[in-house]
Amino acid sequence: MKAYKKHRNFAISAGVFVLVFSFLFVANAAVKIDVNTPSSIKIEYIHDTLPIVNAKFKIYRVADVSESLEYSLVGDFKDYHVNINGLDAAGYAAAANTLAAYVKVDNISPLRSAVTNIGGALEFNGLSTGLYLIIGEKLVAGDSQYSPIPVLVSLPSLDSNNNWAYNIIINPKVDVEPKPDGGLTYQSLRVIKVWDDDANRHKKRPKSVKIQLVGDGEVFDSVILNADNSWTHTWQDLDSRIDWLVIEQNVPQGYTVIYTSDKTIFKVQNTYEHDSSQTTTKPTEQYPHGPTGTTKPAGTTSPTGTTKPTGPADASKHPSTGDDKNNGRETGPGTDGSRPDGSDGTDDKDGSKLPQTGQPWWPVPVFATFGLLFFGVGWYLGFGKKKNEE
Repeated sequence: MKAYKKHRNFAISAGVFVLVFSFLFVANAAVKIDVNTPSSIKIEYIHDTLPIVNAKFKIYRVADVSESLEYSLVGDFKDYHVNINGLDAAGYAAAANTLAAYVKVDNISPLRSAVTNIGGALEFNGLSTGLYLIIGEKLVAGDSQYSPIPVLVSLPSLDSNNNWAYNIIINPKVDVEPKPDGGLTYQSLRVIKVWDDDANRHKKRPKSVKIQLVGDGEVFDSVILNADNSWTHTWQDLDSRIDWLVIEQNVPQGYTVIYTSDKTIFKVQNTYEHDSSQTTTKPTEQYPHGPTGTTKPAGTTSPTGTTKPTGPADASKHPSTGDDKNNGRETGPGTDGSRPDGSDGTDDKDGSKLPQTGQPWWPVPVFATFGLLFFGVGWYLGFGKKKNEE
């Protein structure tokens, strides 16, 4: 009798397990993305409800993305030792700042550029999936200077319903300061070297590193940081009208680098990664969906159509540098808004379609059939046989 019950319970349990496994297989397939879906990014550049007009933005494709949302640096960015996987919001903001610094120093050409229209909006159409860096130029309008913060944008990104959206909107953060008066003032800048390598447990930390001070894209000075100067240096009497940044000349092997700053203090952080090509690490639980997932970095995102530009219709009140000649259209290749395949992209604007995953589906009916078979055997052993005995 005990053996009979054991076989019955095993059959029922096996049936339930196989059925559950088949459903999990379907769920796993659903979360994968279609890397071949044409995508787009719309920028809505607004401050205190006022659209910022004639602001120029440049877009750079920095990484490929896999079906499981793993990023790999490509093109002009492939040789940089910057981790772009498994970061939290602050980590992606720092990665954006780091890659933006390399863009300035190495004079990397953008994929496209565009200026915002009278509504403070512009759109980059016909993009392939991947990870994009968006950099905006400073803009002086009225009594203020607007400086957009670089942001990394993932195509696709998760929308509010936890579905993949291939056409998204971002609202870049912006630093607003009083308009510079043009007078010459001086400032001090400090660089601090930070090591994240478990107190050099692997004995890979170099004895020194070389840091370059770069002003408006040109190398101004170089210093050596080491234990003797406590891995820090301060520059005095620097022209405050110049955009300054620091770069580590040669990132130590096995380390990645991140640059952060608070205007006057620059931090250069090296993290030991065991393998310097840390471009295939899976996203972490803290930030599982990449730069523009449900938790957002320096720019916020939402599916296309969920937000619209706001602000008064009086164009004279909009921050601007002159005539709105381009009206939000892109400059450079592909400015007609067409897709690489010749379509206009209007068929996928809602981002609501379930992406094709490339996952094989033949195991689903097979698993389901075996699950039902096991369940039927268990039911017969448990109830059918009992009825016959009666």
